[in-house]
Amino acid sequence: MRLISFRIIAYPAPVRTLKMVVVGHSYVSRLDHFLSTNTEVSNLDFFCQLCVECCHQPGATTCSGRKSLHSLLPQILDKHPDVVFLQIGENDVSNGLCGAKAAGEIVDVVKYLLDGAVSTI
Repeated sequence: MRLISFRIIAYPAPVRTLKMVVVGHSYVSRLDHFLSTNTEVSNLDFFCQLCVECCHQPGATTCSGRKSLHSLLPQILDKHPDVVFLQIGENDVSNGLCGAKAAGEIVDVVKYLLDGAVSTI
């Protein structure tokens, strides 16, 4: 009888850094400032390797107009994010837009981003 021995050597799989873009109005502007001055939480203390970028416009709304979030959409897609976190809609509702209309506008933004190859919103 012949014994055969072998060793299994496990190499850690390369860790891929996820890219997240946080999108919104003045709250995101403040978050961006906080992250840039507190580098120890620059990945928002997520448990995985995460690169967080912020894309913001104070006073942004989902509807067309001077402060429309739609002007930021190409810039968001240019960053090639894996994840987009939307923090939008408050300015629309506080300015009198019907909640259902604001929700519909947010759905349109989500569809645009999904069509642009963002996998998670």
